[in-house]
Order: sequence, then structure tokens, then C-alpha cells
Amino acid sequence: MLKTIPENVFVHTPSLVHLAVNHNALKRLPESLETLGHLELLDLNNNDLSTLKKEHFAQMMSLRILKLNFNSIVHLPKDFLNQNANIEEIYLEGNRIETIQYGAFLNLLTLRILDLSRNKIQNISLVTNNLPSLAYLFLNDNNLTRIDRWRFSPATQVLFLQNNRIRFIEPGTFKQLSQLQLVHLEHNSLRTISPYALQLSQHLVYRPQFYLAGNVVGCDCHMEWILKVCCQFVNSLLRNSCLHLQEECISVWKRMALFYSRCFSPFIGVCIDLHCFFACRSTTTATPRHTSQTYTF
Repeated sequence: MLKTIPENVFVHTPSLVHLAVNHNALKRLPESLETLGHLELLDLNNNDLSTLKKEHFAQMMSLRILKLNFNSIVHLPKDFLNQNANIEEIYLEGNRIETIQYGAFLNLLTLRILDLSRNKIQNISLVTNNLPSLAYLFLNDNNLTRIDRWRFSPATQVLFLQNNRIRFIEPGTFKQLSQLQLVHLEHNSLRTISPYALQLSQHLVYRPQFYLAGNVVGCDCHMEWILKVCCQFVNSLLRNSCLHLQEECISVWKRMALFYSRCFSPFIGVCIDLHCFFACRSTTTATPRHTSQTYTF
């Protein structure tokens, strides 16, 4: 198991394209990496690296894939990859990242995959700035508490936000994401969700799905809009009147193995377990009835 790499080890291999030194005990990167101007893939997974400097990667003009999973990185400095204009994939899963300095990923115009899962990130306001090609963003298993508008690239296709502490999603968060396909929000702290929080673009290429299982919601009928959407979809399949939302949807779930305890809606793309809303009566004029119960999707 390597603890250090000799400084001159790459002097005679300037044309190296792939380098894997994963599963070692490296605490720092050697300066000789700066000579690898043709390197396209650098695998540093499962080491003990704690500090990243832009000097480490500045000469790797051809770098496309950088793997730094399961190290001990705490901080991502400004512009540490600003010379790597061709980079497409960055993997930083399982570190100890708490802070991301503004501009850490500045002007990475070709970046498509960014994996920051299993860290200690609390704020994503500085994460995806100026990443016009970012399609897959992994932020699951962090310490996020809210999701705000204008935080995601317009090229976003899949968002992994599960296993955080998210309590609030700002209305319009997903409205500009015309490429969106899938949003994972399972096992957060959402107690209520505004229908405007899941409002989608009018120019969607795909029909997105939102996975929300494992959130504890207060069943006060403010969330009944999801049940209404569900029943509209059931109604369109069975061509029934659906005058009694609760009974009709329950009946459908009993008769059709397709649904089980879930309801798939093409209207807002929600794929969600619905356990609590049968306590609510669905009328267009009645005042929502509040209960003190809480349920888990």
C-alpha cells in the first residue's frame, strides 16, 4: 500500500492517459503529476487525501474524469479545477466536505456528472454555478435543509437529494429544468409540499418523476392536491366518474397490482406513496380539515 509517490516517477511517462492509484494511503499528491498533460482519467479513490490545490491539476489539460471518492477532503477551494476545461465527470463521494468556496467549479462548461454524496454539505448555493452541461448531480446523504430556486443547471436530468434534512422546497425550483427526468427526495424532513414547489417547465422533454417516500407529513389536507392528481390519472385509465376520491382510489389499488400503495401521475410526474390522505374529504368548496396525525410516505 503506497503512502507516498516518488517525485520523479512520472518523468518518463508524459503521454500517460489513465492513472489509477486507488486503495492506497496517500496523504498528498506528488508534484510530478503536473507533468501529465495528456492524462484523461485520474483515479485517486480510497486514499487519505485531505487537501486539494489547483497546482495539482493545472497542467492536466486533457483530464476528463477525476475520481476522489472516499478520501478525507474537508474543503473545496476556489478554482481548483479552473484549468481543466475538458473535464466531464467529478466524483467526491464519501469525503468530509463541509465548505465549498465560491467558484470551486467555475467555468467547467463540459461537466456532466458531479458526485458530492455522503459528505457534510449544508448549502448548495455555491455548488452548481456556471455549469451549463451538468446533467447528473449527486447530493444525497448530506446535511441540506432547504432547496432554493436557481440552484440547478438548466441541463439537469437527474437530482439525487435523498437522505438529507430538507424541510423546504422553494416554489419554482424545478420550473426552468426542461430536461428533468428524475428527482430523488426520499427520507428528508418534508412535512408539507406546495404544488408550486414541484411546478415544472412548459417545455419538458421527458415526464419527470419525484420520489418522496420516507418523509413524515402532517395530514392536514394541504397536501390533498397529490391525491386529486392521482385520482385524475386513475379516472383517465378506467374512464370512471371518480366522484368519491377516497373510495375510488382505494378500490383501484385493490384491483390493480400496478398501483400497490403508489400512485403515478402524468400531470406533475409525481411517483409517491400515499398513506395519509384518505383522512381528508375531497371537495372543492369545503375548508380543509386539519388533524393532529402524522404519517410517513
